[in-house]
Amino acid sequence: MTSTSTIETGSTLWWVTSANSREEGEVTVTKVDGQRASLSNGAVIDLVSMNAIPDPIPRGRCYLTSEEYRSSLRLLQEWSDFVIDVRSATLPRNLTTADIAAIRQLLGIGANLRERRH
Repeated sequence: MTSTSTIETGSTLWWVTSANSREEGEVTVTKVDGQRASLSNGAVIDLVSMNAIPDPIPRGRCYLTSEEYRSSLRLLQEWSDFVIDVRSATLPRNLTTADIAAIRQLLGIGANLRERRH
Protein backbone atom coordinates (compact mmCIF):
# COMPACT_ATOMS: atom_id res chain seq x y z
CA MET A 1 0.00 0.00 0.00
CA THR A 2 1.20 3.45 -0.87
CA SER A 3 2.05 5.80 2.00
CA THR A 4 1.35 9.28 0.71
CA SER A 5 1.85 11.15 3.99
CA THR A 6 5.34 12.24 2.95
CA ILE A 7 4.34 13.70 -0.42
CA GLU A 8 5.00 17.43 -0.52
CA THR A 9 5.91 20.11 -3.04
CA GLY A 10 9.18 19.06 -4.66
CA SER A 11 8.66 15.32 -4.11
CA THR A 12 9.34 13.09 -7.10
CA LEU A 13 6.91 10.34 -8.09
CA TRP A 14 6.72 7.74 -10.85
CA TRP A 15 3.99 8.54 -13.40
CA VAL A 16 2.32 5.89 -15.57
CA THR A 17 -0.32 6.84 -18.13
CA SER A 18 -3.39 4.79 -18.94
CA ALA A 19 -2.99 1.17 -19.98
CA ASN A 20 -3.30 2.09 -23.66
CA SER A 21 -0.16 4.22 -24.02
CA ARG A 22 2.08 3.11 -21.14
CA GLU A 23 4.11 6.31 -21.00
CA GLU A 24 5.99 6.44 -17.75
CA GLY A 25 8.61 8.51 -16.02
CA GLU A 26 9.54 10.68 -13.10
CA VAL A 27 7.39 13.72 -12.30
CA THR A 28 7.71 16.40 -9.64
CA VAL A 29 4.96 17.54 -7.30
CA THR A 30 4.48 21.25 -7.94
CA LYS A 31 1.69 21.86 -5.41
CA VAL A 32 -0.15 19.99 -2.65
CA ASP A 33 -3.66 21.12 -1.80
CA GLY A 34 -5.42 18.91 0.74
CA GLN A 35 -5.89 15.48 -0.84
CA ARG A 36 -4.70 16.62 -4.28
CA ALA A 37 -1.28 17.17 -5.81
CA SER A 38 -0.42 18.98 -9.01
CA LEU A 39 2.38 17.46 -11.07
CA SER A 40 5.03 18.80 -13.43
CA ASN A 41 3.33 17.03 -16.36
CA GLY A 42 0.12 19.03 -15.82
CA ALA A 43 -1.85 16.21 -14.21
CA VAL A 44 -3.54 16.45 -10.82
CA ILE A 45 -3.69 13.32 -8.68
CA ASP A 46 -5.79 12.24 -5.73
CA LEU A 47 -3.32 11.54 -2.91
CA VAL A 48 -5.44 8.72 -1.50
CA SER A 49 -5.76 6.63 -4.67
CA MET A 50 -2.76 8.16 -6.50
CA ASN A 51 -4.98 8.20 -9.61
CA ALA A 52 -5.15 11.20 -11.91
CA ILE A 53 -8.25 13.27 -11.35
CA PRO A 54 -10.30 13.10 -14.57
CA ASP A 55 -10.08 16.16 -16.81
CA PRO A 56 -12.51 14.98 -18.31
CA ILE A 57 -10.94 11.51 -18.54
CA PRO A 58 -8.36 9.94 -16.20
CA ARG A 59 -4.87 10.09 -17.70
CA GLY A 60 -2.89 7.82 -15.42
CA ARG A 61 -1.62 7.35 -11.91
CA CYS A 62 1.47 7.75 -9.75
CA TYR A 63 3.58 5.46 -7.64
CA LEU A 64 6.10 6.56 -5.05
CA THR A 65 8.93 4.97 -7.07
CA SER A 66 9.50 3.05 -10.29
CA GLU A 67 10.22 -0.02 -8.14
CA GLU A 68 6.78 0.24 -6.51
CA TYR A 69 5.28 0.32 -10.00
CA ARG A 70 7.31 -2.68 -11.17
CA SER A 71 6.33 -4.53 -7.99
CA SER A 72 2.65 -3.86 -8.73
CA LEU A 73 3.12 -5.30 -12.24
CA ARG A 74 4.78 -8.41 -10.80
CA LEU A 75 1.90 -8.84 -8.35
CA LEU A 76 -0.68 -8.57 -11.14
CA GLN A 77 1.22 -11.15 -13.21
CA GLU A 78 1.52 -13.52 -10.23
CA TRP A 79 -2.22 -13.14 -9.56
CA SER A 80 -3.04 -13.84 -13.22
CA ASP A 81 -0.82 -16.93 -13.21
CA PHE A 82 -2.39 -18.09 -9.94
CA VAL A 83 -5.93 -17.78 -11.33
CA ILE A 84 -4.95 -19.74 -14.44
CA ASP A 85 -3.30 -22.43 -12.28
CA VAL A 86 -6.36 -22.72 -10.04
CA ARG A 87 -8.67 -23.06 -13.04
CA SER A 88 -6.56 -25.89 -14.45
CA ALA A 89 -5.96 -27.66 -11.11
CA THR A 90 -7.83 -30.75 -10.06
CA LEU A 91 -9.65 -30.91 -6.75
CA PRO A 92 -7.08 -31.72 -4.05
CA ARG A 93 -7.92 -34.96 -2.28
CA ASN A 94 -8.01 -33.55 1.27
CA LEU A 95 -9.58 -30.16 0.51
CA THR A 96 -12.72 -29.48 2.53
CA THR A 97 -15.57 -27.00 2.22
CA ALA A 98 -14.14 -25.34 5.34
CA ASP A 99 -10.80 -24.94 3.52
CA ILE A 100 -12.57 -23.32 0.58
CA ALA A 101 -14.48 -21.01 2.94
CA ALA A 102 -11.17 -19.98 4.55
CA ILE A 103 -9.61 -19.29 1.14
CA ARG A 104 -12.66 -17.22 0.17
CA GLN A 105 -12.31 -15.21 3.38
CA LEU A 106 -8.59 -14.69 2.80
CA LEU A 107 -9.30 -13.41 -0.73
CA GLY A 108 -12.16 -11.24 0.49
CA ILE A 109 -14.71 -12.74 -1.88
CA GLY A 110 -17.26 -13.75 0.72
CA ALA A 111 -19.64 -16.64 0.75
CA ASN A 112 -20.48 -18.69 -2.31
CA LEU A 113 -23.54 -16.90 -3.67
CA ARG A 114 -24.15 -19.64 -6.20
CA GLU A 115 -24.53 -22.25 -3.47
CA ARG A 116 -27.81 -24.09 -3.84
CA ARG A 117 -30.30 -23.56 -1.05
CA HIS A 118 -32.16 -26.61 0.17
